[in-house]
Amino acid sequence: MKVLVAYDGTPAAYCALKFSGKIANSVDDLLLLYVIPPVVGAPVTFDSFIPSSVYQSQSEIANGIVSLANKTMQELGIKGTVLTVDAAGELVPRVILKVAKEKSVDLIITGTRRLKGLSKVILGSVSSELVSISDIPVTVVPREED
Repeated sequence: MKVLVAYDGTPAAYCALKFSGKIANSVDDLLLLYVIPPVVGAPVTFDSFIPSSVYQSQSEIANGIVSLANKTMQELGIKGTVLTVDAAGELVPRVILKVAKEKSVDLIITGTRRLKGLSKVILGSVSSELVSISDIPVTVVPREED
């Protein structure tokens, strides 16, 4: 079985990764995916200006998350491959699904922050959207209580 774990460095993502370790005996190939989110929420026009420091900071954040992912996998004794993909203006759940299909994944594992109300409306829910658009099974792992 080939499994993709959606990972963004949050406690919810850590729980998803930890869960993947519990099913490691059934997993032949584990892919841990970090999607670099879009820089701008609105479409960029020809006269839009986005300072290069924004892109540099996104790259630094991505490198930090990938480093954390590798360290966490090592600590948990999980073997797998870490992938980073730039969303390039697409919604993160759609990018996750696209990569899962390209890599012929059998299962997607994601965490949830359990957002509700206005927070969910403003921040969106990657796990909810992923469940609604995916034709690949998705396991949503709840965050451990703090």
